[in-house]
Amino acid sequence: MSQADVERPDLEDARRRVHVVLGGRERAALLRALDDGESVLHVARTHSGGHSGVVLLTDRRLITVVDTRFTHHVNSWPYEALTAVHWAHGEHHGTLHLFSGAHMDLVPGIEVHAARPLVEALRKRAAVQTMTEDDGDRPAP
Repeated sequence: MSQADVERPDLEDARRRVHVVLGGRERAALLRALDDGESVLHVARTHSGGHSGVVLLTDRRLITVVDTRFTHHVNSWPYEALTAVHWAHGEHHGTLHLFSGAHMDLVPGIEVHAARPLVEALRKRAAVQTMTEDDGDRPAP
């Protein structure tokens, strides 16, 4: 049985909630990125730089996966490493700013409809200072 054939009810449930379609290559890359016993809570699609990818929120960390014919990137941010989170969005896509001390990473091009529940859950799980575009520089409650 290949990794693409592995049953992951948590991934399927998260995917269906926001109507994200995963290709075989993406699904296999996501399964490789997950640790044993790690549960998927939310999933969202990203589009940036001519590539599409997937953002996963698990019970342990935030993961981004871009897996195309020519590009393969997996990035991971454990909750305890995050010091602040900022979400800025337009009408259809937004950017997640992840701060770890003085270092900042961007996760651009996240589809807004799928990102809202992901960002809300990230804020609760990471227990960090959070800001949104609407808050300006004020920390969110």
